[in-house]
Amino acid sequence: LPNKRLVSVVLVSCVFLVATIWIQFGSVLFPQGTEFSWNRLFVFESVYENKSDDLTFLEKLSIGTTDESLFISDDIQDLENIDESLFVGDNTQDLENKDVLIPEDMSQSTEKVDRDSSNQIGTITNIRTLRRDNPRIQHITTLSSRTEKWMAGLQYLIQRPLLGYGFGTEDKLFAYHGVQENLYVRTGSYLHNAYLGLALQLGLIGALLLYLPLLILFVNTVRISINFSTDDFNIACLSVLLVGMISAVASSDIYSMGNSKSVPFWISVMLLVRYNLDAKFVKKITFE
Repeated sequence: LPNKRLVSVVLVSCVFLVATIWIQFGSVLFPQGTEFSWNRLFVFESVYENKSDDLTFLEKLSIGTTDESLFISDDIQDLENIDESLFVGDNTQDLENKDVLIPEDMSQSTEKVDRDSSNQIGTITNIRTLRRDNPRIQHITTLSSRTEKWMAGLQYLIQRPLLGYGFGTEDKLFAYHGVQENLYVRTGSYLHNAYLGLALQLGLIGALLLYLPLLILFVNTVRISINFSTDDFNIACLSVLLVGMISAVASSDIYSMGNSKSVPFWISVMLLVRYNLDAKFVKKITFE
């Protein structure tokens, strides 16, 4: 029934809204290991004890903070307790001077790979560095540093809210504001948020000129599909539009030139525009 379709859209939108709010503020209010408290939720009492956490994200990036909690998940055990059986060497007391043993299933002949002073990737220090810079072990609540990038992007937007920094400058904003390259190069130099990213490039005015018509198109299509009979093809196009607008929260695909994901999105948009025009024409003829 059409009513069920409308209820489904509303429920999905509500879940999406709640999830977005939780992703944005949940990790700040309740970091891992923090006991739940209603006072913390409604009073917004501070969850930080370290004075260095009073710095903004941009300030931390500009000074090159070494706080590994920004990069390493809390469930990773102390690297100092790493199993010594992974290393082989004459001196069993010093892990940093040990050689890495290649497993037998990777090589028929077991051999040692020597690490010279210029490339000691097997040492504890370098393991820490590799873990810290690897986006695959980022804490899930930061979405691989996306939330930190969004916070920084909001501060950039405040500086130029109306006209932005110009189209095509999204991947240059961090370097422009003096952020160290090693802090974002592995997770991408983009904001990974199509709404914020386009607002930074074209300003709030330019972003509204693009996204407001899309929102109107979505609402009109849902309304028409409720009041009039529609086919499965138009529902499929509407689904592509909805999925694209939701995924735009965590990616910049819908306006990326040459991106394969943007092709079905904009084709569906054009088909829905034609469908809306046809529906208005049919409605006009019917009532006349």
